[in-house]
Parts: sequence; structure tokens; C-alpha cells
Amino acid sequence: TAYADGASITVSTSLTLYAQWTPVLNSISFNSNGGSGTMSAESAPTGQAVTLTTNTFTRSGYTFAGWNSAQNGSGTAYADGASITVSTSLTLYAQWTPVLIPVIHRVIGVIDSGKRTYIQLFGSGLTQMSKVESTGNIQVVAQRSNDHEIRLVVRLRHYQSERFLRLKIVTRGRKTIDVLVRVVER
Repeated sequence: TAYADGASITVSTSLTLYAQWTPVLNSISFNSNGGSGTMSAESAPTGQAVTLTTNTFTRSGYTFAGWNSAQNGSGTAYADGASITVSTSLTLYAQWTPVLIPVIHRVIGVIDSGKRTYIQLFGSGLTQMSKVESTGNIQVVAQRSNDHEIRLVVRLRHYQSERFLRLKIVTRGRKTIDVLVRVVER
């Protein structure tokens, strides 16, 4: 038989009562933090592990980087779909990483007599470029880069006195950039 807390009962023999506990539920809510979309809050019993709902928010020009207990990312970080244990209600803020689009400001190309062409591309966000593809008459021999410069050595498969070479650059975000390089002989 169940008895309410503080209820008055009459007993005629010894009786042992056992406490019945209901878990305290905490709310975990999700904030898009500049993104768009909606996500329902979830309930989590105090002290029990729960798996976070997978992110459904989107933000143009950004990729989702995880959750944080602070809007500016200075709190506790949580991975998407992580298993967490809470002792109080919690708001998780989406964290976003901008998708950098490489910009090329200047290109210098010089061809030497050994059928190799040395090319330098100057710009910003160039570390986002994953590779320069070999295309047509061009075979990429070496590549070195930092955020402001890419140095390439390309070999012409068939030597021609080509004055322009077309490079196809693939970014880490899988975008392609076509670059036309004017080449001068040394």
C-alpha cells in the first residue's frame, strides 16, 4: 500500500515503510547561437547519463563545431551526440566555425628551360586549399603553402611555348577555384 508523505495512518502490527523516489528531471535546451532552425529541449534525470540530441541547426557560411554551456564558447564544451550527466538544467549553445573562402590576389608564373613552371599565388585564407590538381598539360610536382602564399612547381607534359596555364584548386570545403596563370619565360 502506498502512503503519501506526512499522511496519518493506523497500524495494528509492525509495519516497515520504504521511501519511494522520483528522479528530479533537468531540462537541456539548445540555442542556435546565430543559426536557424529549432530543436526541442530534452529531459535528463539528475545523475544519469543521457545522449544529446544530434544538432539540426544550420548557419550559412559556417560549419557546426559542437556545443558549449556558454554562448561565447568559454564554458564546458560538448561534442554533438555526446553522453553527458547533469545535476541541474542546462542551456547548450551551438558553436560555429566560419567556412573560409580562399581569395587569390596575385599570381606569378615563370617557366624555365627544363619544362618546369614555378608559380606563386598570393592571397588570404590559402591554408583552406587542400590541393592543386594536375589537369591537361600540367602535372603538379611540388606544393608548399601557408595562409598567404602557395608555391607550386608544375611540369608541362608536352612542352609548348604556352603563355597561360589553367590551374584547378580544390579547397578543403570541396569548392574548386580556376586560376589562369600568365607565364613568362626566364
